[in-house]
Amino acid sequence: MIFFLLKKLMKFFLLVLLFITVFLLSFLLIGSTDTSSTYSSVYLTKFEFNKTSDLYSNIQAAYKGSNISTKLAELTLSVGYLGVCIDIDNSLQCTSYDDLDSISNYTGISIIPTTKNGADQLNLVDLAKTFRKVCYSNVLLAAIVMTLLSLAVVFWNVIPLVPGKSMAKKIACLLSAANVLVWGLGSMLQHEATKAARHIVGPASMNTVSATIGQRAEAMTWTAFSFLLIVCMGSVFVYIRDLKEQVNEIEPKF
Repeated sequence: MIFFLLKKLMKFFLLVLLFITVFLLSFLLIGSTDTSSTYSSVYLTKFEFNKTSDLYSNIQAAYKGSNISTKLAELTLSVGYLGVCIDIDNSLQCTSYDDLDSISNYTGISIIPTTKNGADQLNLVDLAKTFRKVCYSNVLLAAIVMTLLSLAVVFWNVIPLVPGKSMAKKIACLLSAANVLVWGLGSMLQHEATKAARHIVGPASMNTVSATIGQRAEAMTWTAFSFLLIVCMGSVFVYIRDLKEQVNEIEPKF
């Protein structure tokens, strides 16, 4: 009886992990798409002007000289997979990447004298667009779809008296292994992109712009990967254990 319960609990445990993983990856995907703190606090990286920079006064002067509010010097952009949240003077608004062009004219400034009219030396919106190119939302979408499929297959294994469980266990092993590879790649790409932004943006902008890694998104990313890895190992364990039981039942007893 206890052994039977342990067998069932293992499958339910994998089911719960997959269910949580779906939510983690989904929130990661839609992070920075809404002003609610539930979504706006989930961002990959945040760009803002460095207030401790020696050139910060030039940034304020540039906004003032362009007849634009100096409050834009305190502008911050929180970048997600599908959108960006913009905070100006504690007024938060979130938008998709397609609508960023509508605000780009208000964020670009020139703090270095130039003979080219309208040349923007600093533009946080363009920086956010560039960062988006190195974060692949398609990989995250693929991981979500594969996690949902794994959830359905594991749920099929939990339901009693349902045919095709042997094939379902094989599919669960293959899906979970593929998902670990896919989101493992996605996690590393995301981590390297945010890490590179933090180390490159500052020196490249003469330390006038700083980039901060979104710790909440980072935690969700690696937690989801850990859960998928556990599910993969658990699925293989369940398959091998049940296969051994079938072999023992077939073997003749003397």
